[in-house]
Amino acid sequence: SIEKVHQEKLNRKGKSDWAQEYKYRYLVLTPNDAWGPSVNEYRADSLGKQTFQLGLSENVMLTAGFVSAPLVFHPAYQRGSNFRLLGRQIANGRSAFVVAYAQDPAKSRLFGSFQRGAESSLTYSQGVAWIDTENYQIMRLTTDLLSPMPQVRLDKESTEINFSEFHFKRPSQKFWLPEAVTVTLDWNGKLLRNQHGYSDFLVSNVD
Repeated sequence: SIEKVHQEKLNRKGKSDWAQEYKYRYLVLTPNDAWGPSVNEYRADSLGKQTFQLGLSENVMLTAGFVSAPLVFHPAYQRGSNFRLLGRQIANGRSAFVVAYAQDPAKSRLFGSFQRGAESSLTYSQGVAWIDTENYQIMRLTTDLLSPMPQVRLDKESTEINFSEFHFKRPSQKFWLPEAVTVTLDWNGKLLRNQHGYSDFLVSNVD
């Protein structure tokens, strides 16, 4: 897909002090691991070359991993989290189950990562999903850190992902994919916000 990223630094009143925008090609590969499905996500430039964080001099963070976020609900990974049905609610004009989850680091095969330079730390999450009561697709997912990470000065990482249904002619299938994402980070005394938008989805098979 095409990904547009809007990055901001916020003051403590939530107002933007600085912003920048980039556009990428966002690539998603879905191999099968021995214990279940997996998702690999990459960013590329207009020529298809993999690219990494831009604007490091401004101390911003480029966030990713939104396609794989719902995997915590997949049967292959459910043992790694605790779940609770909170009830029903109308979301986007449709009836939805509201389900909360919290990962168990001792059991979970899924984890995120927070990387700064050569340093990388594992992250685990908790959150709430709005699941369509008719087709059981996740329409909206909000996540937070399971606990703050003082060792890397990460106090908060909150994500809101809105999914939409996209149709492809070849193959004749439909997928629920992220359309709009907002991530807020409280890191090292800085309040950062990333907004991601996705469009122009294409699908292909590669041998």
